[in-house]
Amino acid sequence: MVNQLALIYILAFVTFILTLGLIFTHIYVKQVYKGINQWIYGILIETVAFILIASRAYLPDFFIFLIGNLLLVIGLIYFYRGTILFIEEKPMYKDIYILSAVTTIMMLTFYFMFPNRDVRQITMSVFIIYITVKIIYASSKTTNPNISKYLIPLKLASVLFIVLQTTRIIFIITGISGDPFMASDMIMDEALMLLVAVFMLILAFFMTIGVNIRAVAELKTERLKLEHLSLTDFLTTLPNRRMLIQYMDLLIHQEKKFAVVMMDMDDFKSVNDKYGHTVGDEVIKAYANRLASVKRKQDFVARYGGDEFIVIIDDYADDTELVNLIKNKLETINSCIIIEKISVYINASVGISVYPLHAKDVTSMITYADEALYKVKASGKNNIAFYEMKN
Repeated sequence: MVNQLALIYILAFVTFILTLGLIFTHIYVKQVYKGINQWIYGILIETVAFILIASRAYLPDFFIFLIGNLLLVIGLIYFYRGTILFIEEKPMYKDIYILSAVTTIMMLTFYFMFPNRDVRQITMSVFIIYITVKIIYASSKTTNPNISKYLIPLKLASVLFIVLQTTRIIFIITGISGDPFMASDMIMDEALMLLVAVFMLILAFFMTIGVNIRAVAELKTERLKLEHLSLTDFLTTLPNRRMLIQYMDLLIHQEKKFAVVMMDMDDFKSVNDKYGHTVGDEVIKAYANRLASVKRKQDFVARYGGDEFIVIIDDYADDTELVNLIKNKLETINSCIIIEKISVYINASVGISVYPLHAKDVTSMITYADEALYKVKASGKNNIAFYEMKN
C-alpha cells in the first residue's frame, strides 16, 4: 500500500509541475486565453482532491468524505467552465447545479443516515462521468478548426476518464473493487486510482503542449500581422517606403536592371484646400487602386508618401518600351475621380531613374527619380522625364 501511495504522490507531483509549466507559459506570452485560468484551477484542485482520496487509509473518513469529494466537484466544474470559455460557447450550468444538489443529498444521506461507501463512490463516479460527458460534448460543438485541433487530446483523455469511472462502478457493483490486482498487494480500486493519477498526468501534459502550440501559433500570427502593417501604407494598403527599399535592395543584390518610376499627382494640394483632407484621402485611395489595377504581375507599386507613388519596373527592353508602358498606365489612371459627387480631374508628373545606369544604391536612385520629377513639375507638369546625369 505504501509503495502504491508513493507512486501516486509522484504522479501527482509531476502533474503539478506540468501545471506550473502551463501557468508560466500563460504568464510569459502575456496573452489571456479564455478558459486557461479555469483549467489551471481545475487541475490543481483535482490533484489535491486525488491525493486526499488516495491517502484515505491515513486520514479520517469524514475528512475524505467532506473535503476530498467537495474538491472533486469544484475541480470538475472549473474544468467544464474552462472548456466552455476556451471554445467561446455560451455556458449551461443549470443541469450541473441540479446534479450537484442531488449528488450532495445522496452523499449526505448515505454517510449519516444509511452509511454505505459503495453507494457514495458510485454516486460520485456518476457525477464525474456526467461532467466529463458535458466536457466532451461542449468541446465537440466548436466549429473553429484552430481551436478544435487543440481539444483532441482533451477529448481522448476525457473518454479514458469515463472508461475508468465506468469500470470503477462495475467493480463496485460486482464486489471486486476490494480484490487484489494481478496478484499484487494493491486492490482493484487502488489500481483504478493509480490509472486516474496517470490520466491527470497525461491531461496536464497534453494541455501544456496544446497551450504552448496555440501560444506559438498566435504569436507567430501576431508577428506576421505586425510585420505586414509595418510594410504597408495604412491609407492605400499598398507597400510603403520601407517595403519599397527592401524590394529595391533585393533587385540590386540580384544585379537586375530596373527603373524607379516616381509619380506625383499634379495640383493635389488644391484638392485638399478646396474639399478638405477627407476627400483628399479618398482621392489618393482611388488613385492608388487605379495604379494597382494597371500594374503588371512583375511590377512593384508603393506609396512613397503624400501624393507620390513609385513603380519599380524591371522587365522592359529599352527606354522607349519603358516610356510606352508608363504612358499606357497614365492613360487609364489620369481620368476623373468621383468622390461623394465631387469630380476631381487628376494628371501626374513622372520622373525616372535607371539602375545601374544612374546609380547603384537605393537612396541615390530615389533621389535622382525625384530630381527628374521636379524637372517635369518646373517645366509645365503632366509629362515624363528621365534623370539627366551631370558631368
